[in-house]
Amino acid sequence: MELRMSGTDPDGIPDGDDYVTIEEQDVTVTANAGFGHLEFSASGTIEPTLTINSGSSLVGYTDVEDGAITFTASGGKLRRNESIDM
Repeated sequence: MELRMSGTDPDGIPDGDDYVTIEEQDVTVTANAGFGHLEFSASGTIEPTLTINSGSSLVGYTDVEDGAITFTASGGKLRRNESIDM
């Protein structure tokens, strides 16, 4: 998986002050997780899926970054299977 991260403590574990970039990979959140900014991207025919398991939460924090999630695709598809409450 292509996972790039920056922040005040880029320790390899995404947390509330990290800018996290995930490229062209399926990702499943299996436990509560936080981030400063999450960028999820695809290109070409890759169609990655971001899944958040029931009972788990994915939260954006605004302490250092903007707390946003950015989805981008170039030639691929973004699918939304269920509504997302934020």
